[in-house]
Order: sequence, then C-alpha cells, then structure tokens
Amino acid sequence: VLVVARSLHRVLLRRTVETLSNLIELVDSLPDVVVREEIGHIVFEAAAEAARSAEAASATPSADLPAALVAARRSLALALAAQHDDTVVAQLYFPTEFKYAVYLPILVPIAMPILLTLFRQLKGVKSRSAALRAKAAKAGEGSEEQPVDE
Repeated sequence: VLVVARSLHRVLLRRTVETLSNLIELVDSLPDVVVREEIGHIVFEAAAEAARSAEAASATPSADLPAALVAARRSLALALAAQHDDTVVAQLYFPTEFKYAVYLPILVPIAMPILLTLFRQLKGVKSRSAALRAKAAKAGEGSEEQPVDE
C-alpha cells in the first residue's frame, strides 16, 4: 500500500509540475495573453501546495503520506483550474493573427474609401489655401503701388 501511495504521490506532483510549466510557457509565448490576478494567486497556491506535499512526503520514515497525497491532489486541482480558466483558454484559441485574419477583410473595404476621401479633402483644402494666399499677396502688392492722397 505504501508503494502505491508513493507512486500516486509522484504522479500527482509530476502532473502538477507539467501543468504549471505548460501554463507558464503559454503565457510567455503569447505576449497578448492577459492573466487575471486571481489566476496568478491560484498558480502560486498550487505551487505552495506542491511544495508542502513534497515536504510532507520526504524520504524519512516518519513521512506523513496521507497529508502529502491530499496536498498533491489539491495542487493538481488548482493547477488544472488555472490552466483551464476561461480567460486563458479564450486567449489561447484567439491569438492576434486570428484577429487580424478576421477583422482585416472587414475593415479594409470600409477604411479605403474613407481614407481616399480624406486625402482628397485635404488636398482640396491645401489648394484653396494656396489660392487664397496668392490672391492676398497679389492684392497686397497692388495696394502698395497706389499713392496715398492726403
């Protein structure tokens, strides 16, 4: 029974470490993933439970194996809860490239006419402004040439 309990303990701890490592790799690989503060607390709690479990199941003959199994099981449950949280899973399935692939075909046909019209309007305003400046300069030159009668 002791051998089976120790094997189960090792499996639970190994699975906890793998789950937490995968979650950390996921967060590091996707810069846009926003991890809520609650998820961070769950991850820290899972790591603390795993450390308590490993300490309780130390190789000494007086090891508290039932407490170690309870802590290992709780740490695995917490790690899986953090990994399968809705916000993390949604970020995993909808990366930035996917968002570009969905929204660019919608935005480009709308944005192009708007940008072209804006460019034409700015060009028209610039040409009208230049014409007004030229007209004002021409009017200013004509008024200087006329003598002033007193």
